[in-house]
Amino acid sequence: MKSEFSLIILFTALAALGLGRVIEGVHADVPESEAIDSSPQASAVLVPPAVEPAKQHVGRVVYNSELLGNLTSPSLREASGIAVSTRLSELVWSHNDSGYGPYVFVFDLEGEDRGRFYLEKAGSGDWEDMAAFKWRNQSWLLIADTGDNSSRKASYSLYLVVEPEIFPDQSPRLRPLSNVQKARIAYPSGPADTEAVAVDSVEERIYLITKRERPAQVFSLPLSVFEDEGEVHMARFETLLFTLPAPTLQDILEHPNLGLAFAQPNSMDFAPDRSFAIVHTYGHSYRFVRGESQSWAEAFASAPEQFDVPPMKQSEAVAVGWDSHSVYYTSEGKYPPLYRLMPADRTE
Repeated sequence: MKSEFSLIILFTALAALGLGRVIEGVHADVPESEAIDSSPQASAVLVPPAVEPAKQHVGRVVYNSELLGNLTSPSLREASGIAVSTRLSELVWSHNDSGYGPYVFVFDLEGEDRGRFYLEKAGSGDWEDMAAFKWRNQSWLLIADTGDNSSRKASYSLYLVVEPEIFPDQSPRLRPLSNVQKARIAYPSGPADTEAVAVDSVEERIYLITKRERPAQVFSLPLSVFEDEGEVHMARFETLLFTLPAPTLQDILEHPNLGLAFAQPNSMDFAPDRSFAIVHTYGHSYRFVRGESQSWAEAFASAPEQFDVPPMKQSEAVAVGWDSHSVYYTSEGKYPPLYRLMPADRTE
């Protein structure tokens, strides 16, 4: 117990100092029997000179929350991603975590089940997040099969499919989704568990934030990776997320079941107007404001605004609404809640 406590103090102190490399060979909640390759080639990555750790103190912003309902599909047991439809703003999409098959679910904003879709020829190793976006005059859904709790996989999969149209009188039955495109990806620093993904359709790039490294790593890939299914595409390193606060000792003591995982990023989304990103962790959510001329790497180098979300069983899913103000959350568990949060200085 004493050694574990010392590790907690060490990690918290190192993160607060903003060390510019990954702590080698140490991953929260990975058993010792599953230790990963801790060589520098597998675990270390350098910080680009243009991106330095932010010096500003993390600010706070207040969001008002509203429980819209519960997601009523009995097949959604472990919601691990959520996205607001770009066809109809009154619909949200979700999916399960690992072990439940390649299905996406659609609900109205009261949580009523509007259908379940099977992605043909798609695997479902460990789906962790999703994104909905407009691109090339189409509405798209992207699903990230990027979970890797033991950080052992050589590559990961992204799936892209046209968002199906949902009609008002459509019954919530199972339907297939064909023409699913697949991209295989890898990271230059080696295997990494990743649960946060977002798409900037103006840049035509996919952004991913790794989960277990401290600081977390930000990578990106062009949407053109879906043009070559056979190749493994190497993600481009963008920055280290120094600005995502480490858990405090109080956080760890108040949430002993989470420990260091309290501050791990588990979902992300960009505002449609590209003005901010929301990065969600097990403890809090963070809004990274992006200036008009800034890159996302520069936005992530600035201190974020922290805000709290309603208590949920285990929330790993966030999405920003069409208005670029509302933020939606759901959680793991059967019939999970659907929350909408709005900045306190705004109304719906």
